[in-house]
Amino acid sequence: MSTLDKKTTILFSPSLFKCLEALAKVKRTSIGNLIREAVKRQYGLLEENERLKAVKALGEINAPVKEWAEMEGEIEKGILDD
Repeated sequence: MSTLDKKTTILFSPSLFKCLEALAKVKRTSIGNLIREAVKRQYGLLEENERLKAVKALGEINAPVKEWAEMEGEIEKGILDD
């Protein structure tokens, strides 16, 4: 983990701050950590191990997959039906 040595100030409305406090309490973490994690997710700044974990999770999805020609036909039909 990298050293946390840069600081910023963020202003929140009282209601949003109250929500962040409650969420941090439920997740047993700090508001700062919630914000750091949200920034990483929002802007695609995930660590390599987090990206690999996400790829693995996608690979474990048992979604039905058809042959490409059949899927392509369904896509085209959907576009034409709109």
